[in-house]
Amino acid sequence: METDCRKCGAISVDHIPTVVCGDNCHECGRYAYRVDQPSYLYLLTNEHLGLHKIGIGTVGKDKGFLQQLIQDGWTPYGLWHAADSRETFRWEKEVFKELNSISTAKPEPSLFHGRSDRHWVESINASAISVTELAQLALAAVTGKVK
Repeated sequence: METDCRKCGAISVDHIPTVVCGDNCHECGRYAYRVDQPSYLYLLTNEHLGLHKIGIGTVGKDKGFLQQLIQDGWTPYGLWHAADSRETFRWEKEVFKELNSISTAKPEPSLFHGRSDRHWVESINASAISVTELAQLALAAVTGKVK
């Protein structure tokens, strides 16, 4: 079922509840992720917080989110680019799939920190996995060499 964004009128079939409020609208949304744009998978670490963060962004459409994280004290550890945003979405999904299997096998200390609903994770506990191990998971997803 299609729905119109209440802000700009764009028609979308994705994330209907949030498109209606405008957050995920592919045209004007705060969390816009356009599949027709170049994108990237990023890996950041924050030593002070003891956390890692892995996520995706669309080149030129993320409204400076990655740069804001860096200004907030996160250190870039890895950045992988793709011409097709579906690729980076797949990479991120593969990394979280692997992290979920690690989390199930090794529940202490807790791997995920923050929200973990809908396969989305805000941050990853640095005491549960090193940034090097996390980078290896990301690289395996990017190169298609996931277990």
